[in-house]
Amino acid sequence: MSSLFGSVESALWDGKALGFADAALRITVAALLGLVVGIDREFKRKPIGLRSYMLVSIGAAVFAMISLELSHFANEEEALSGADISRVIQGLIGALGFLGAGAIIQSGDKVVGTATAAAIWCVGAIGLAAGFGFFGYAILLALAAFMILVVLGYIRARVRDDMDGELLVEEREQDGTEPGKNKD
Repeated sequence: MSSLFGSVESALWDGKALGFADAALRITVAALLGLVVGIDREFKRKPIGLRSYMLVSIGAAVFAMISLELSHFANEEEALSGADISRVIQGLIGALGFLGAGAIIQSGDKVVGTATAAAIWCVGAIGLAAGFGFFGYAILLALAAFMILVVLGYIRARVRDDMDGELLVEEREQDGTEPGKNKD
């Protein structure tokens, strides 16, 4: 079986900076950490859900790995001596901002989707970190993003429920009617 794997790897893999197993590990870590963040959005039935978060994360990871490969080739080939990893990162940050902007919707005095946009941006950073092999950063960011979305999301919902309850009581006290009903 290992000879079959080795044959497939040698036929399909031409990476020089990273081996096939290392690249597979980085993509897997990026996908799993994208899942950690995306699962909250999926359970809350947000328009951008689990699959999108995982895809953004693995896409960013592969962009990072490709930039590592380009950097490796730049050291070997004079034609690629101008390869700059930071350009890949800059381009990805801009693209993630564009994708996140599509999640933000303004309707009258309400703006929705900002948490989704920020989460997309974070998942891109998770993918970049995993792609470059900085698993500690990727894991910490995924856990922090998950905690912010879940724990603070829960607290925010409770505070809003409490505030809505207080507003209903104040409305009843002011006009002596049930909230949302006319006095007529």
